[in-house]
Amino acid sequence: MKMIYVLVYTFACMISFYASAKHSCEIKDGKVVCSGDNYYGQCDVPELKNPRQVVAGDDYTCALDDDGVKCWGDNHSGQTNVPLLRKVSEIFSHDDPYSYDDHTFCAIDESLVGVKRKVCWGSLDKVEILFPSLDQFSNIVKGEYHECGFYKGIAECWGKNNFWQVDVPPLENPKQFAFGSEHTCALDDNGVKCWGNSWYGQTNVPYLLKVLEISATGDNSCAIDESPTGVRRIVCWGSKRTIEILSPSLDQFTNIVSGKGHQCGLNKGLVECWGDSEYGQAYVPYLRKVLEIFVSDNTSCAVDESTVGVRRKVCWGQEGNIVEILSPSLDQFKNIIKQSSYQCGFYQGSLECWGNNNYGQANAPFLNNLRQFAFGSEHTCALDDNGVKCWGSNSNGQTDVPTLKNPKQIAAGKEHNCALDDDGVKCWGKNADFLDSNNSDSEVLALGAKNGFFKISRDDNVGITNLSEIFPMFLSYVFKNELRFFYSFDKIFGEKLFKILSPGSKYLKLMVLLHTELKKGMGLADTDEKYRFLWNKGIYLPYDHEFLTEPSAPENGEERKQLLNVLVESIKTTMPLMSDEYKQRASGIILKLVNSLSAVTLDEVAEFVSDAGINPYIRPRVKLQMELIRLLGL
Repeated sequence: MKMIYVLVYTFACMISFYASAKHSCEIKDGKVVCSGDNYYGQCDVPELKNPRQVVAGDDYTCALDDDGVKCWGDNHSGQTNVPLLRKVSEIFSHDDPYSYDDHTFCAIDESLVGVKRKVCWGSLDKVEILFPSLDQFSNIVKGEYHECGFYKGIAECWGKNNFWQVDVPPLENPKQFAFGSEHTCALDDNGVKCWGNSWYGQTNVPYLLKVLEISATGDNSCAIDESPTGVRRIVCWGSKRTIEILSPSLDQFTNIVSGKGHQCGLNKGLVECWGDSEYGQAYVPYLRKVLEIFVSDNTSCAVDESTVGVRRKVCWGQEGNIVEILSPSLDQFKNIIKQSSYQCGFYQGSLECWGNNNYGQANAPFLNNLRQFAFGSEHTCALDDNGVKCWGSNSNGQTDVPTLKNPKQIAAGKEHNCALDDDGVKCWGKNADFLDSNNSDSEVLALGAKNGFFKISRDDNVGITNLSEIFPMFLSYVFKNELRFFYSFDKIFGEKLFKILSPGSKYLKLMVLLHTELKKGMGLADTDEKYRFLWNKGIYLPYDHEFLTEPSAPENGEERKQLLNVLVESIKTTMPLMSDEYKQRASGIILKLVNSLSAVTLDEVAEFVSDAGINPYIRPRVKLQMELIRLLGL
């Protein structure tokens, strides 16, 4: 495929125009406009702020605006998965015109200290330092396929980036880097962070104490740490999961118990385990005052006690990471909340959790005047006088709490959380950017509630404002590649629908019937007194909530006209998916609907909709169309 790149100069600005053999895009009147083939949604331009450059790749498109780089369309090579970028000055396609599978996109970015990089993603994931020269970097450490070093005190990595191993996360005064084949670890003031390929768990950092040094090889990561009592260990995770005591000598430990390939003992009141940790049996979790330790072949356990007298049996290893309350009895706990695999409750004002503890989700930290807590799938969050704390699984950053200003409420999803503070709603974790206050121009969080849609914004709360009350209704959902085809036509239909239905129309709720088979995300935001459709926001309305109650019959001619126009537009926007034969039938059906809305016509329309639904690309629209026909027949 031949690419054409043209720069058109005007007196006011430079306008970027970029075309592929299948579609083309340009910036016109401050907006990106695309035309041509739209099979993968490559012409469905998302919301952009002051776009400066647009590039049409092979079945996908990327644009540079005030917020950075956004890409949309075909993603089978990952070419729309934009990596971590800084201040971007230029974007360009690096697709191979002679290869069907080579789809690479690149950007030139610059850090705060002036490091310029060429960052590519898609078929070729690679980061190259353009400026300054590498001899200006200090303490360069070389891995098998990537390197890291420091420039003006800031960490930079470059080289192969197929698992984002050179995308350096925020680090606080980093001291050391360590490389595996496709992953990176760093030691900073907050401990050890690892990123990149985690097939063997090499980026899943276990519970560590004071870390002195880190290392990594292949699919393995290691750290030397030190306990408050001076015990030094080598802790390794990934393909090799072991712990070795460096000092003191093992004869300084008491109450030593032995498993199949590991041992545990006490040193100055603290539990230490060493040896084989294939099942995590030597990775000691957070414990309080330890009263007893015991082990089986590949599992370790301890009995500990809290400051208010709660005794627990805490186990870790092959038989599961489990916390069990020994005393007092559970009927002495208040406000118990149950999650699928663990529970939490209050005893004498202290939060205690028990059950599954694979990721430390049942290890509640010290909390100062707890006000609220919330469960995720494998993590827990709490709001106390000091703010929000989260613990447990951090697979998608769900325990990395952002800066919050006077948080008032918290809510937890499967792998993400949201908090309501003085600035509105902030979310973090998996797909959090789809849910937070930045998903519309007016900084509105738009979600569906039992009685309709509501919003929580900086200046105005309308409808249900209790975040925890409505938050469990929603699940994050990201479009898979095969759904992008549907998305392009649904977007067109959605935009037309809101020109037909007036704000407040009872038939707006019909939109939840669109793509329910595919769990398509959707929402409404009331901005500037106009409804705006929120697409691809990761919001999913479950079928069984009251919001999905059956709409009532049209009460007047205006409502009937609205339903008719919605049905006509629904058929029109699916016509590009039809064969020539069905396009002719659709044109005839639309003509009959406009001229004569009779029972005979509606029966004929229903027959056509059913026939057209044989096409798998049209089938998801059938439920909505049949509901419209039913309502028009009432």
